[in-house]
Amino acid sequence: MTAKDVILARRLGGGSGGGGGDAITDGIVVKERDADGYATVVDFYGTSIRIAQFFGGNPYGAADVTPFKHLVRINTKNIVASIDAYGLAGLPNLQPQGLDLSRIERLSGMQFGTGSNSAEFALICPQCVEITESGCKSSGITSASFPELTKIGNGAFSGCTRVKAIAIPKITALGLYTSTIFKNCKSLETLDVGSIGHAVTSWGSGNFDGCTQSGLVVTLYTTGKKVDALNASVRDGATNATIIIKAAEDTTYNGATYAAGDTIITSTPEVAT
Repeated sequence: MTAKDVILARRLGGGSGGGGGDAITDGIVVKERDADGYATVVDFYGTSIRIAQFFGGNPYGAADVTPFKHLVRINTKNIVASIDAYGLAGLPNLQPQGLDLSRIERLSGMQFGTGSNSAEFALICPQCVEITESGCKSSGITSASFPELTKIGNGAFSGCTRVKAIAIPKITALGLYTSTIFKNCKSLETLDVGSIGHAVTSWGSGNFDGCTQSGLVVTLYTTGKKVDALNASVRDGATNATIIIKAAEDTTYNGATYAAGDTIITSTPEVAT
């Protein structure tokens, strides 16, 4: 499989093929193999991981026909503009630590396991600016940090049942209608959205469907005129959460003045009497 692996890999990666001594600027190059000759480590020179990139172009194909079915690590050699939906399909052995997410700018589909036995990992994407619909749907995520994220799609973290902390400081809109961004994140303990200079302005319905756990703390940054609407929207779903709303800029609320960073309100769950 040595020659076949390299030729197929280059074709899938968009490269021009050629001999093994060619200088590679785009494509996939096998670096390590297991005892059966299957690729276990590759260098990826492309700028996007397209649908079924490592799966022969067919996300529904048979897993036993791909030469990458034993892949455990992908070394990204360039900034990767996006991982498209099913971009990592057909890689049952790929673990979270096997892909350098620090070089990813857009996530459309994380396929690092959806079962209870999937490997746990902290998702840190320092250059990612967009997560599309269901872009991080992985039960293995335990925490997520996206310091540059400015756009988030419906259901982005839906089904991340083990995630405990999410930080998205530059997000200002979390859906206009039904968006279910954090649906069934039942282990979530802290969610930080917005920051000074980045005021949250919208919150879609259903974002916290299935998130009735106690102990959840949601911290939002916004302006005074949005406080009540956002508090009500978050409470609709996160019924047992503590909601802390801070000033994203100098603002006023109920006649009081707040400097950027000040806490405007702290809303606690209602206690039945």
